[in-house]
Amino acid sequence: MANTNPLFSLFNHHEEDIEIVLSEETSNLPEIPSNLVNKFGSIKFMLGRSGSCLILSEDDELFVTVADGLIVNDGFNPTWKRFTIGFKNPNERIVHVSASYHACVLILQSGSQFNNISTRVFVGYVNGERADRDFGEEVTEYSDKEENLLDGDENSNIIWYHLKDFELNNGEYVNYSSCAAFACSFITSHGRLFACGSNQFAELAQPTTGFRTGQIIPKVNQCCLDPLNECENPFFIKTVNGDHNIIGITKDHNIFYCGYDMEFGGKDLEMMRQLKRVVSLEYDEYFIDICASYYRRLYLTNDTFFGNIMDKIGETVVSCRMCGSASKYYLLINNYKIFSLEEDSFTLKLMHTVTNPRPFKTLQIATDESGFVVAYWKCSTESKNLMNQKENLKKRVYDNLLSDIRFN
Repeated sequence: MANTNPLFSLFNHHEEDIEIVLSEETSNLPEIPSNLVNKFGSIKFMLGRSGSCLILSEDDELFVTVADGLIVNDGFNPTWKRFTIGFKNPNERIVHVSASYHACVLILQSGSQFNNISTRVFVGYVNGERADRDFGEEVTEYSDKEENLLDGDENSNIIWYHLKDFELNNGEYVNYSSCAAFACSFITSHGRLFACGSNQFAELAQPTTGFRTGQIIPKVNQCCLDPLNECENPFFIKTVNGDHNIIGITKDHNIFYCGYDMEFGGKDLEMMRQLKRVVSLEYDEYFIDICASYYRRLYLTNDTFFGNIMDKIGETVVSCRMCGSASKYYLLINNYKIFSLEEDSFTLKLMHTVTNPRPFKTLQIATDESGFVVAYWKCSTESKNLMNQKENLKKRVYDNLLSDIRFN
């Protein structure tokens, strides 16, 4: 039986564990200007994508930079916009956000575990990179305001699209999404995986019409599974994406993948294929988290024996969160140390050490394609007793699977 307080180990691609080199260099994270922090209020969720940063506040207001970064630096003044999400019903709350290069995807939820839960999925093309709509075939349009926060420019409108393509079972609802460059994947409460958008590199786990022909599939379809998979009915709980793929992890710790360069011989893989057992895994070692850069993947295991992270940083690792930029990974270890990990040299570099930890708050990190890193404290209005109950329940249900890390 696996250790209930595990160490952690990293695996690169599909073959082998990583030989980490620790760098002694450190760097400090810049402060976000106070005038922006005051506008954001309490942060519920933050993510970066293609030079942009998206922030969702506890008041369900969405703040987005327009493909220019986060802070004022060396005379550079990014454009921040606020979206008030006027189509949200009074009984709904935003429970998840993801972003492609050109679109923002919101999941709105009503109901609770004691009542019927239902969700609605919306897509807004927020940064103007592409004007055509390619997420969703059956949609309803909503017009909303976008407010410029810093530069004094005139406010304008944005069209949001309510996706209605999902063919769901009774009591099933969408509860998670993640995006590739121009594709979006969705997970339902029944663990099923759907996707829509660009299928140029088979990143929707759908058959292609030709070799990288630029095919767009707006309709949301359930992803195809490899009939040779050992697990015939995977229950997905999380996906991440590089530029043109889907990497998914299931409730029973299996990893599946599709898309760019994932097939044997360097071809694009048109179905979700199960990762075969890695020979160097110990008998009670299993995967607990996944991360992706543009064209490579990183897997985290519960290494119960030696722990190649702990071996390098010299302290017991009790938590590890990950996110990825274009060619680099970032690890938040023990809720107070942020490391960068080069995907080629696997040099682990200490970037920042938190000196003022905050009780009952969880440190989160996000990054964009350039590797600009943002760290923020995730606020929680729950009591400590309720949080402990939820953590104990999660451990019983998921066998210690850490599923609270979200990045696209």
